[in-house]
Amino acid sequence: MSGEQFTAKREKSGMMKGTIFILCVFLFSLLCFVFVSCFSALTEDDLIDDDTSNNEDVFSDAYKLLNIAVPTVRGNKEPLVLVHYMPWYEAPPITNSYGGHWTGWGHFSPPNEIASHQMPLTGPYDSRDEEVLEYQVALMKTAGIDGVIFDWYGIHNVNDYAPIHESTRAMIEVLKREGLKFMICYEDQTVPRIAERTGKTSEQVGKETFEWMQDNWFTDDAYVKYDGRPVVMCFGPQHYDTKAKWDEVFSVTNPRPYFVDLDNKTNWAESTYNWPPMWASVGGELSISRLVQYLNTFYNRTKNKNNPFLVATVFPAFDDIYEDQGGDSYGNLVYAEGKTFELTFTAAERAYPNIIQVATWNDYGEGTIIEPTEERGYTVLEYLQDKQREWNPAFPYDHDDLHDIPVPNRN
Repeated sequence: MSGEQFTAKREKSGMMKGTIFILCVFLFSLLCFVFVSCFSALTEDDLIDDDTSNNEDVFSDAYKLLNIAVPTVRGNKEPLVLVHYMPWYEAPPITNSYGGHWTGWGHFSPPNEIASHQMPLTGPYDSRDEEVLEYQVALMKTAGIDGVIFDWYGIHNVNDYAPIHESTRAMIEVLKREGLKFMICYEDQTVPRIAERTGKTSEQVGKETFEWMQDNWFTDDAYVKYDGRPVVMCFGPQHYDTKAKWDEVFSVTNPRPYFVDLDNKTNWAESTYNWPPMWASVGGELSISRLVQYLNTFYNRTKNKNNPFLVATVFPAFDDIYEDQGGDSYGNLVYAEGKTFELTFTAAERAYPNIIQVATWNDYGEGTIIEPTEERGYTVLEYLQDKQREWNPAFPYDHDDLHDIPVPNRN
């Protein structure tokens, strides 16, 4: 073979090898693209067919999409578990008639029909009924719940705020007897109504309210504190919309409360908490994929802020009654036999919060309840109990203990 023939053959061979190499690179790239495309398909609302929202695959895929970074400033393996509690129910025999939260302000006829898609095992009850309160606290303690976050409207005798305050104080006494804790989620949206009815300024209303809290609750050992300061959550804020206004309200307290706003609403609150994002509903439904997007965004935002303290909210569903009362529904989030609760709880755990807030114990109007009902039974309480046993193998209660607690009959 001549030198020219040898050189030509080498060039031809090199060209073939180059072609094969390019082809291999192309095939490898194509495989990678297919893999990534298939994985990327599990995003946004393409993830889930809401018609099969009880399907195991829906939640299996949702767990794959949970992307919550481990925080650098929190490492709580066993957070306090507190339930968000509505102390606003009125019913016989404590009162002569059923209150608006059971009747839907005239749209329903208790005790057999109430303003909810769920019915408590007790039947509709009064939030000042001692036997019912003892039953609820026994359930909480047996499920491993550490205490209550009260949805609270203040101390002034306007609208139903006074009976709500009375009910809150009654429940606190039962909680303290059983060694459970409590804290307040303040509804500052009540302030304008109180100011109008009483002739006081907004600042006066707020200062009177927090002065009362300082004297009666903030120094109580059972009140939840962080870094020696009483923790105050706010459903908003909706009225006191600047730091300066809160500085004025808090001027009557010592130490100053540790202030927690809703969903990063302010840039000056010391921490925040999340809530069912029903504003993200589309066509009356909050899909599981949109829920996961919200959870990822919320928790990663708190990580970026390096908050040393966090309240992470978990919830079983959202199924409000408002449209049946002539209003507008916020939308629906499926219960799915407790799977939605487990998903939100898993997300919360990954954020290592100081407090896990369960929303809610008993908001029947919005269908977020976890206390035993005819429709949902004890499912969520059993899950919480199992979770406590996972954290602490010595936890003394089991599912039978929950079911053995006598249920007061208020039908």
